[in-house]
Amino acid sequence: MEKKERKIVTPGEEIATTEEYVPGRNTYEDHGKIISLIYGFLDVNEKDLTASVLPIKTKPKIFVGATVYGRVVEVERGRAVIEVSVMVDKNNDLVEYVAIGRADLPRQREGDRDSGMMIGDLVRGKVIGIYKSELKIGLLGKNLGVLKTICPKCRTTMIRKGSLLFCPNCERTESRRVAEDYGDIVPEGVVR
Repeated sequence: MEKKERKIVTPGEEIATTEEYVPGRNTYEDHGKIISLIYGFLDVNEKDLTASVLPIKTKPKIFVGATVYGRVVEVERGRAVIEVSVMVDKNNDLVEYVAIGRADLPRQREGDRDSGMMIGDLVRGKVIGIYKSELKIGLLGKNLGVLKTICPKCRTTMIRKGSLLFCPNCERTESRRVAEDYGDIVPEGVVR
């Protein structure tokens, strides 16, 4: 029996569509396409219909000052819980790094529905502290914050209009702590 050759994919490469599969590890969905977040091996699971990317490199050592990418999984009392999936290593390469991080959110006015982040937001942050079970993530900086989000009402990708995010489908506006390069998921040169 011949060993099946594994396909290597790069960050930003389309690996499947949401009609075929569900986005898995190290991927995100963009307009019905499943896009790779990292350089690695394509892993399509026909049983649970997921398309994932497995890293080629081994897990790097995290360090204070590292840039990390992740998805907001919970917003609680002025803090966002972020499921980190990618970091920029000391060689300026995107590599898988799975961890949980917490980021403080800016204070909001009483009754304000916008917290600066929502569940599902794709974010970029800097590691400002390392604790046994989690990372402390900073979001202050021109290229730190939300990189991509979808409308909570109709699930269309929101676009930036000035200091607000706008849904071109239902015309809803939202306030977020957005990175200056909002929409640029995997930037050239990686660290900015």
